[in-house]
Amino acid sequence: MASRSREIHEPDDRSRVLVKSPAAVGMTHEDIAVKLDISSDTLVKYYKTELTLGRAEANAEIARTLFQQAKAGNTTAMIFWLKSRARWKETNHHEISGIDGAPLVTRKARLVAIDDSEAMAEKYDAPGKLIVTDAMTYEYEEFDVAICMLVMMFLPPVRRKIWLQDLCKKMKPGGVIILLDKSEGPPGYLSTVMHRLTIAGKVSTGIKSDEIIAKELSLSGVQRPIPYNFVRYAVSDAHEFFRFGDFAGWVITRPE
Repeated sequence: MASRSREIHEPDDRSRVLVKSPAAVGMTHEDIAVKLDISSDTLVKYYKTELTLGRAEANAEIARTLFQQAKAGNTTAMIFWLKSRARWKETNHHEISGIDGAPLVTRKARLVAIDDSEAMAEKYDAPGKLIVTDAMTYEYEEFDVAICMLVMMFLPPVRRKIWLQDLCKKMKPGGVIILLDKSEGPPGYLSTVMHRLTIAGKVSTGIKSDEIIAKELSLSGVQRPIPYNFVRYAVSDAHEFFRFGDFAGWVITRPE
């Protein structure tokens, strides 16, 4: 018996209609091939034009309908059209300010930055004062806002939970802790996907591949990403607000 890959097929007007019509409504190549009792390779070989035109004509028809709906005042259609065709997008802007929108300086906030690296301290260029010390041994005062930027991935794993819980105890009523850190990926193949997104993101900013590799190797034995669900495990009411690639962000608040 001859295999389907070597079968002889002669397209005609009827078969072309049988291909173009289902292609227009999104039927897969495999299903269309079964309908004609031919292989997928044979389908693509003899009906490439019908497959392409069917899909294109269907998209055009739906686009015309959507456009007419938008012109008729259908708000949902108008929003979709502007987002997809005019590149409009919704944006939210959050600004930290003083009372009734006054400049932040009117709140007389006191900023204390902490880093254990003398080299990083020399590059510090921000308000407040910088203290070069160990984040785990520093005597924290009560605070309104704490921002922990890539901190826990450098702390010993066995001490992270206690350190974070102790930090929460110093938070004033109505206060907030914002955590941004490197995190282990989710289980399975998705972890690989997330890691590759991180690499792609770095490359897209113009960082050279050899620099990325050198940086990763320099962190061997120094940096250890926190477990995927660690923050929620350590503080049950922590809210994850951001995750991209190997990095994630959480917010922890204390009721007033």
